[in-house]
Amino acid sequence: MLNRRRLWRRLFYWLLLLVFFLFTVGNIALNSSWTKSYVTGVLGQKTGEVWEIGTITLTPDGVLHIYAIESQLGDGKILVKHVAVRPNYAMALKKQIRFSEVLVEQPEITLTDAWIIEKLGTKIQDLVEEPVVAALESKASTNGQGSGGVAVEPVELSAAASPEVERVKPTAGVKKVEGKPNQSSAPVGNNGPENFYESWLRVRDAQFRIVNKHGEVHVVDGVDADLPVGGHDLTGELAWDGVSVFDRELNNSGTIKIEKKGPVLSVKETVVDFFGIKLRPDIYVGHGSQGLVFYIDLLIPEQRVEKLFMHLDLTVDLSVDNITGRVQLTGLMNHPSTWRGIADVRALDVRAVEGHRGTTAHFDSLLFQSYVHGGVVQFPSIELRGEDITLMSNGVLRMNGEGYGIVRLVMLPEKKAWVDRLTSGSGFFDGVSGVATQPFETEDLHYMDVKLDGSILSPMMMLDRKSDWQPLWPAIIRLQSFIKEERLEEIL
Repeated sequence: MLNRRRLWRRLFYWLLLLVFFLFTVGNIALNSSWTKSYVTGVLGQKTGEVWEIGTITLTPDGVLHIYAIESQLGDGKILVKHVAVRPNYAMALKKQIRFSEVLVEQPEITLTDAWIIEKLGTKIQDLVEEPVVAALESKASTNGQGSGGVAVEPVELSAAASPEVERVKPTAGVKKVEGKPNQSSAPVGNNGPENFYESWLRVRDAQFRIVNKHGEVHVVDGVDADLPVGGHDLTGELAWDGVSVFDRELNNSGTIKIEKKGPVLSVKETVVDFFGIKLRPDIYVGHGSQGLVFYIDLLIPEQRVEKLFMHLDLTVDLSVDNITGRVQLTGLMNHPSTWRGIADVRALDVRAVEGHRGTTAHFDSLLFQSYVHGGVVQFPSIELRGEDITLMSNGVLRMNGEGYGIVRLVMLPEKKAWVDRLTSGSGFFDGVSGVATQPFETEDLHYMDVKLDGSILSPMMMLDRKSDWQPLWPAIIRLQSFIKEERLEEIL
């Protein structure tokens, strides 16, 4: 009996030694140049970018750890400190690769506006011959009333909506965007293996930044996410610590609940605050035959808004007596050429009061309309109508960053001197002698037409019939400096 125990003990020790040897050899193999090249090659095929990784480690609990994942994106980059991948071993026994959990720690994503526009332009050129915008599961199916697609109809605008009416209700006739799916393609809602096994994507302490040559455009800090990507009837969460645009902080923190009902992810929140405006979101993401399909429907119910904006020595108190509208967008997430959408926002009695001098800008009504189709964003009407001054604009912007448009300012004679002083004092238009405005035939009103053309990164402008084409951004910087100097003179 004693000899048998010794034999089993020796076998156990040899087995432990063998497991340790195989585990060590396996980790050495994971960090070989061939393995790293294979992993970075797969990432490159999925993203079209060049990747580098630090070390790869397999721990005794079966979790794969990857450290220092990095990719240069033009002048930006993606840097991920650590990724932990927990395979689904039940699916592995069926010879299918699935993951129970992927944990991404401290990712830092920095994108430049030039890189984003370049990628959008590439996607637009890579057109899908017969794009499919598959319908997502309806709300009825999520409530246990069966399956099916969302009732999706062509976009229409309410013809009766007018900013002059006493109460604006422009979205009564806005209907959901329609996609005409290929008859041979499977709709969103097919139940693949990923929908029967629970799987999570978890992100911890992420930072997302969009920058341009002048600085930071958009920053989101402290992002944590628990997103269910496999399984049924799961609830996750997306949270952040801070959001800023052009160095202006929008809010300190926020949380959004995410639901997974069958194959469809959706936003569970019923009301979201955006610049003081209460939005009712209806957002879905699901799998289609040609990739991920998204549907966004943001309803702005009729409401009054008051918001105080503060930045350095400038404060602006903005109030809107009545605002309402709707924004819709749908398409294949990875194919901007399939995106189709509409925006219609209207408001009454828009008032902005500058805190230092108490200068007030008042507009009776606001109208904003835009359409997205085939990689082109059209702005048929942008209007701010006031008694003293009115702004009207329209234009086109392609997703490759190229566009054109025109902005017209119409003003009473009392406001003409103010506009001329700003444009001439700041040197807004190079080479323009005299005033920038000109009268209509009756001279009861004056106007100024500014044409825009070129890339959104370096747009060109021209004062109609008075100047040559010249860069827009330097002119705006000159105007900002002129206004700041005037404010300092008044303080002294």
